[in-house]
Amino acid sequence: MYLVISGLKETWPEKEPFWLFHSGCCPDYFDKNKFSDKRIEGILPDPFGDGKNNCLHYEKIWNLSNELISILYERLNHIHGVSKRKHYWEIHLGFWVLRYVLAVYDRLIRLEVAKTNLKGLVVQGLAIREQVIPKDSLHFVNLLGTDLYNVQLISSISENLSIEVEYHPIEGDGSLNDDQPIFQKNSIIKQTLKGLVNFSILCSNKILRFINKERILMESSYFPRWFELTLNVFTLGKISRIEKKNNTNLGSDSALDSDAREYLSQRINNKDDLLSLLVQLVGVYIPKSFVEDFSKNLEISKEIYKDQNSKFLFSTVSWISDDIFLHFGADSMERGSILLGGEHGGAPFLERYNLIYKMESVISDYYFTWGWSDPKNPKAIPTPANKLIGLSNRKSYPTGDSVLYVCASNPRYSVSALEDFERYLNWQSLFFKTMNRKVLENFIVRSHFIEYGWCIRERIHAVAPNVKFDNWNFTFNERLAKRNSRLYVFDYLSTTFIECLASNLPSVLFFDRNLYPLLDIFNSDFEMLKKAKIFHDTPESASEWINEVYDNANVWFYEKECQDIVAEFLHKYGRRSKSPLRDWINIFNSIPEDAKRA
Repeated sequence: MYLVISGLKETWPEKEPFWLFHSGCCPDYFDKNKFSDKRIEGILPDPFGDGKNNCLHYEKIWNLSNELISILYERLNHIHGVSKRKHYWEIHLGFWVLRYVLAVYDRLIRLEVAKTNLKGLVVQGLAIREQVIPKDSLHFVNLLGTDLYNVQLISSISENLSIEVEYHPIEGDGSLNDDQPIFQKNSIIKQTLKGLVNFSILCSNKILRFINKERILMESSYFPRWFELTLNVFTLGKISRIEKKNNTNLGSDSALDSDAREYLSQRINNKDDLLSLLVQLVGVYIPKSFVEDFSKNLEISKEIYKDQNSKFLFSTVSWISDDIFLHFGADSMERGSILLGGEHGGAPFLERYNLIYKMESVISDYYFTWGWSDPKNPKAIPTPANKLIGLSNRKSYPTGDSVLYVCASNPRYSVSALEDFERYLNWQSLFFKTMNRKVLENFIVRSHFIEYGWCIRERIHAVAPNVKFDNWNFTFNERLAKRNSRLYVFDYLSTTFIECLASNLPSVLFFDRNLYPLLDIFNSDFEMLKKAKIFHDTPESASEWINEVYDNANVWFYEKECQDIVAEFLHKYGRRSKSPLRDWINIFNSIPEDAKRA
């Protein structure tokens, strides 16, 4: 039986029946009338449909990631002729390894399902002339969401499992016309104000850096720019945003070092077949930024961050996929700097987010949360939420009749989580099916600006044809500041829900707790939200409540009992400060300088 592993039609058999690797191979399959290809026998069973079982999968991925880093750091030391300790390479490799292991694990388990369910299995691949090698960590993440790269990855794993691969000739570049990002254009006034703030930060840095030699440097801090400037001025330059120099020498044109990549992929003596597979394939999938371009990027980093010495180095997101910054961070650590990480999207409520939090905790010496404590992690420091500074939380009731519905989108192939996004979309459709038609007329759907080919508009219009979509003329925070929607509905758990709740706007959240199980330490708080009718664990419950409360949303949400529950929840997961400048100066000044490292 043939198995199609991508949405590239070049890989589809001309006449023979076949199965789809997962729903992302054919995202318009939801519309059975529109999709008339009778060759499709079905979609493979989803091996990650049980959220509780996924916790075990994520634990396996975490352990494999640590084992792989232990192997790679010694081999990379050998290749580059250095003797850096493991933590140095954890800073560089941590997040790339995590995503690489998850990607291979996801495709491997799905192929094992195919071997079990399909007799005479033949995978449909492409005769790729030259294997694609990622330039850097971010390029790897982007590639993982594409069809062509997944054909390469899944074919590699299939051959390792002794599954027959039938290679088809490739035409063109083999890519799909996936949606491209459509970013909002700032008005001239906004651009001017942003430019003035940036110029002010630059000037204050140049003036004040000579007053304070031992500084606390920030990059991608999630503080508003005006707040970064205020911190800099009030601390006489002690707390400062990094003053980066421009460098036009970025990019990768280095020739592949085949010997180095073969050395990285040398077999290991280990009974774990999956770890052995990860090592065997790593020479093809590790980015050039860690191999061929490592020394070049080190020099670029030294030039960009020239004279940026610090006692503390703080970032929220640059630790994840900015390979140039990682050089600066790793070198700063070796010079004795304390590395600070921070929350950037709500607490790690779900196991899928917990992987990120755990790796951030490995990299950093201390980790700022948005108010919550972790009894198992002494590095976690409860602080006010940096991203919520300046967010409006006026006591005035929202006006208007609209309901703003905020939804998510994911790449069609797993990049950072084990899930079949089709199940999320099915819940979304079920919500709209059970909504009151009259109330639906007031809905405005704010979908993600990239749909990744999931046909989200078509799916929603198939069950709610009159629903309007947001035009993205305003940022999400600008939408919240207008306070012109009666209700705000979220079908996934992420930053936007916390921001809305912190803005004190009537909010309704629903998601599948079987598919996305909460970590134990957060369960009681969501039961509290459930009691207040803010959180619902089925789409029917959420739609029934919205139908019931639509005419009296303000009465429900601003009633004392509900407001007390919101305040208690936000104190842990979206803490606001009445004096953020004073509080953050105190927080930075109170950080211990004797971090204990492995």
